Amino acid sequence: MGKRSVLVAAVIVAGCGGGGGGGTGPMCRDATEACAVTADCCDTLICTNNVCVGGQTCRAATQACAVTADCCSSLICTNNVCSNPPTCRAANTACAVTADCCSPLVCLGNRCQVAPPSDVCGDGICSGAETTASCCRDCGCPAGTTCNGTTCVNVGLSNMTWSMTHACPTGEQIELRFFDVTNLGVWPADLTQVFVLPPATTQQVTLACTTGAQVCFGGRQVANGLFWGVDIDLSESCTACCLTCATGTVSQTLTCN
Repeated sequence: MGKRSVLVAAVIVAGCGGGGGGGTGPMCRDATEACAVTADCCDTLICTNNVCVGGQTCRAATQACAVTADCCSSLICTNNVCSNPPTCRAANTACAVTADCCSPLVCLGNRCQVAPPSDVCGDGICSGAETTASCCRDCGCPAGTTCNGTTCVNVGLSNMTWSMTHACPTGEQIELRFFDVTNLGVWPADLTQVFVLPPATTQQVTLACTTGAQVCFGGRQVANGLFWGVDIDLSESCTACCLTCATGTVSQTLTCN
């Protein structure tokens, strides 16, 4: 019985070698070798179309994506494809200010449009010879003043604190902007910047706003296509996202509903 057991063991070992040499089989498969699942492949390789290939850490332009985090740096996920973000907005797309629009378009009625042929005070466009002094309805007023007819009058500043809570369990940060819709102001003043609210956090933003002005908030999750309030380009309407500027704290909880 002892000799028979030894013979069986020898046959098994020879079979595992994959050939007559009696050696052990490979622990993993190298690039370009056949595979069934990624676990067959060595190290960082992945099994794609039954071949071990190098795994990508991010997805290039025109490749499929689910969220912006899938895409390589500077790309965004739009309609489930990694693409370059627009540098300016085309005609009839939403805007907050003229700087959002491609030249020579202007932001009129929160849409990028061709500028009217002449300066008209009250058309919502600060253009040509119009200034804050000559037409505050179109050009707005400095902080602490408000437009009365065509003239800016002093009303003072208030410190309005917005306490913003992220309660949308998507795992994506929310970008925020605030707008003085009375005097055509925006925070942050640098239109290339936004306030960032990380998931499951509460943060406060204090605005030195013109007393009595209507201040609205807008939020957006770029990858998930969600928005809150007036959106970060002031393109949406809302029922409870605009409040009167006064010293004090107001609270908003942003949910996914």
